[in-house]
Amino acid sequence: MYFLTLALVLIANLAEATTYYVSTTGDNANDGLTLTTPKRNISTCAALLTAGDTCYVRGGTYTNEGTIQIKQSGTATAPIKLLAYPGERPIISYSVQVDSNRILVEPIPTQPPVALGYITIEGFEISGGWEGIKFVNMHNSVIRRNTLHAGYASGIFGAGGHHNLFEKNIISHQGNWVGCANGTQTCNQQHGMYMHGDSYTIRNNVIYDNIGSGIQQNTDWTLEQPAQRVKVLPRAMLR
Repeated sequence: MYFLTLALVLIANLAEATTYYVSTTGDNANDGLTLTTPKRNISTCAALLTAGDTCYVRGGTYTNEGTIQIKQSGTATAPIKLLAYPGERPIISYSVQVDSNRILVEPIPTQPPVALGYITIEGFEISGGWEGIKFVNMHNSVIRRNTLHAGYASGIFGAGGHHNLFEKNIISHQGNWVGCANGTQTCNQQHGMYMHGDSYTIRNNVIYDNIGSGIQQNTDWTLEQPAQRVKVLPRAMLR
């Protein structure tokens, strides 16, 4: 009876999982369930995601996105995935550096505090805005193969979490360069990655030419050997 019940629960979870699509030629009035009926905004798709769901974003440049927020948690058997469509490169281009312009992993404020986990964000280029990606108390999740640049704050900012993987990201030119130049901004506080938490694995990232540190990590973290798997390039090597 136990195995029958478990099988029924797993089947129910699989049946509830949904795959959505987003395209620059889409329409948010569409159901987003097929390549021919995609949503228009990544933020609209991200708001729909619950455990087991995937959102594929087609290539092209996306503007006027605002906050792209994942508000629900996945599970070990039903993760949430926000992904570039295979073989394509979506670009999220923010024209203004305001603190609502980012990918954000955080539950909505009206919910009881809860840690969100089992989430993958992969394959995006994020230009401008505030942080590229921010998370709050995220666990057992993956941020992979993203290119983050020209934002006001840190490329990846994490406020608490554990057992997260950060790999194959490229992070550069993050920080308030104008404020740094004119003396109104402290020139060491915007980093490639700035994260609180423990049991993080950071590997195969390229991080360079950010105002602050390449990586600033509080509490425990793991770095796969050899150490050069994390590349933090000095400014002298830059073009």
